[in-house]
Amino acid sequence: MPLPATDQGQTNDQSNQNNKAMHSLRSKVALITGSGRGKAIAERIAEPGADMMRTPGS
Repeated sequence: MPLPATDQGQTNDQSNQNNKAMHSLRSKVALITGSGRGKAIAERIAEPGADMMRTPGS
């Protein structure tokens, strides 16, 4: 059952705020997991100046 329009608007606003927060974090932090070729590719496409966060063992 669809939510009333006011509830949908609030849900959309929250979703938009979450997306904006993730987008702003995405430009500053790169989470690098794994090793080998995939790791090298991820490091190359991470935004320049991003903090590289690696998981243990990677």
